[in-house]
Amino acid sequence: MTDFDAILTQAKLPERTVPLCLREDLVAEYERLDAELRSASRTAPSLGEPAPATVIARRMEELRQEMLACQVEFRLRAWPARKFAKLRDGMPKPADGQADDEFADIWHAAVCDLVSKMLVEPKATAEQVDALSERLAESQWLKLSNAAWDINASGQAIPFSVAASAILSSDDAK
Repeated sequence: MTDFDAILTQAKLPERTVPLCLREDLVAEYERLDAELRSASRTAPSLGEPAPATVIARRMEELRQEMLACQVEFRLRAWPARKFAKLRDGMPKPADGQADDEFADIWHAAVCDLVSKMLVEPKATAEQVDALSERLAESQWLKLSNAAWDINASGQAIPFSVAASAILSSDDAK
């Protein structure tokens, strides 16, 4: 028989981490270099010089390191079901005759509030989240705002990693 108090002590609200690179401008240069790398010579022009492909690959790695340094991890935590239901049910609905642009602004403010309430690290106000949204591409904003909604509204199975399983299987075989 399971002790229900023991179950209660184990229960924790879901958490997710959303990594966002805040220097997406570097991606374009990386992609340009990646295309250039495909046709670059792998032969050094002289003994003292690296091959053009090596020079490009080194710059790509520098860019990758810059992007990693500019990556921020946003940690979100769900709210208890009843508390989130109140928040969800209080989300704005379009008023009769309300212009789409006007409702979009109201909806955006509500989503910023939602994200700020789910953020554990870094903590932020709805106004700060709004300011961040103005500096993100839509894909980045959707990744963050959808995660704030999904952490409450969508269940998640226990994760499984094929790569981790393969590594452990090969280690066990040794």
